[in-house]
Amino acid sequence: PFPWWMRGGHLETILASALPLPIAPIEAERRLVEVAPGSNVETFWSRPSGASPHGQPRGSLLVVHGLGGSATRPHVLATTDEARRRGWHVVRVNLRNHGGTEALSSTLFSAVQSDDLGTVLAAMEESGLPRPFVVAGASLGANMALRYAALEGEASRADAIIAVNPALDFFVIERQIHRPSNLVYRLNFVLGLCAMVNTIRALRPIPGPPADLRHIRSIREFDHHFTAPAAGFEDVDAYYRAAAAGPLLDGLRVPAFILTARNDPFVPAALIERHHGAAGGRVQVALTDRGGHVGYRVRGADGDARFWAALSLPFPPAPSPFMGEGWGGGLPHEHQAPPIAASCRRPQRQAPLSTPRDAEAPSSRTKEAAWTRSGSRWSASRQYRRRYRSSSSTSSAPSTPTRPVAHPGRSSRTSPRSRG
Repeated sequence: PFPWWMRGGHLETILASALPLPIAPIEAERRLVEVAPGSNVETFWSRPSGASPHGQPRGSLLVVHGLGGSATRPHVLATTDEARRRGWHVVRVNLRNHGGTEALSSTLFSAVQSDDLGTVLAAMEESGLPRPFVVAGASLGANMALRYAALEGEASRADAIIAVNPALDFFVIERQIHRPSNLVYRLNFVLGLCAMVNTIRALRPIPGPPADLRHIRSIREFDHHFTAPAAGFEDVDAYYRAAAAGPLLDGLRVPAFILTARNDPFVPAALIERHHGAAGGRVQVALTDRGGHVGYRVRGADGDARFWAALSLPFPPAPSPFMGEGWGGGLPHEHQAPPIAASCRRPQRQAPLSTPRDAEAPSSRTKEAAWTRSGSRWSASRQYRRRYRSSSSTSSAPSTPTRPVAHPGRSSRTSPRSRG
């Protein structure tokens, strides 16, 4: 389902962030919500565009962007569009200082401001929006959504959390972003944060050094000079410990679905999958082989690009292919995800669809299963070769050695008869 040329975590991340999606303009009412004295966040409220099976709205969704993002990011708009078509009310939020709202807040943005989400949920409740209330966040916004629900516990106004590529450990992610291969992300974040500070300095003074690359060369340096002091922390390490949602997940009292990709450039899959089953089984993790960091671009049946994560996210009580009966079982036919869903799995892997490993040789049905479980010819052939080698190694029949067969323009490889 991915375009053939969009391969690799970096490419999937960068192009998905840069290229727009074919989404029609979304009608929305702009509202300001006061989250602290002198500080407001900008929200956009949209009604359902589709009807639920019973003719009533299915619930209300709060969509939260990541660091440096906004309510108009492609993944935010795609999630909003898909939820509205399924019969949901949707509220998008620009976090403090994001989306051109620097003048609306008297404080700097920080990841510990997860209570802002609770304030927006309270405004949704006062406005009479229907339940359940679901918070769907991406990247840093996903961490804030999980942090809010975990700290609130039974008092959480959110009935469920959906987190896409959440930044659950700031120390780990800070180290990942500063790897040489991730230089482009470091520059993007640092330049964006410095631009934010310079915009605010045109409105009011902010203590700290000049906000440019000569003085601020990393996210950690920015947080040391600006974010941590403004949030009341003695140092950046104290801020990172307080802002991370990972250590708090056992405090969740509502279901949480986490989606992440194994090829995310700076959120390691191991950081996420170890939380599968946390909070008494309330935390469910699904891993994809591809998708990058909040990328998940696929080609729809009409040939247009789609945000696959929005097509597959479990909007309770709408069903999901990942969450089981608690979230409804399986998606209705019109919302079935593209074939990449076959590679999206929980960390506790299920038995393979193919024949047992001790079979004499893979049958045509095995090859068909391998094709079905994969999303591309390349991964299908790779899975088939892996299974063939495993089955051949356990077979009692001796193999017949053959010489490598040379193919013009290819490296030499042995024929299938000699493998094992």
